[in-house]
Amino acid sequence: MDGIEVKNYYNDPTSPNAVHPAKAGLNTGIGAIGVWGGPGGAVLSLFYFGIDAFYPGGWDGAMRDTERRQAEFDRIFNANSGMPRQYIFPYGSQKF
Repeated sequence: MDGIEVKNYYNDPTSPNAVHPAKAGLNTGIGAIGVWGGPGGAVLSLFYFGIDAFYPGGWDGAMRDTERRQAEFDRIFNANSGMPRQYIFPYGSQKF
């Protein structure tokens, strides 16, 4: 399907049925990891395609929602806590 959607992209990049060639390449790569990457590759592939297919807006929507939630968390908690900045998805050690 991505091949057809890449063709649509070259004809009309604003089409809702268009996929950027880089996204098509990423989908193909993740699919290959899912097939030949053993159990860990299958889990990675299921996670990637689960977000891409079922989260509203796919990965773009997930990133926008995460950014919005972090901004709200910063406004409510981080601005008034007096502690180092906390993240809704921790990056590394969260030391107090």
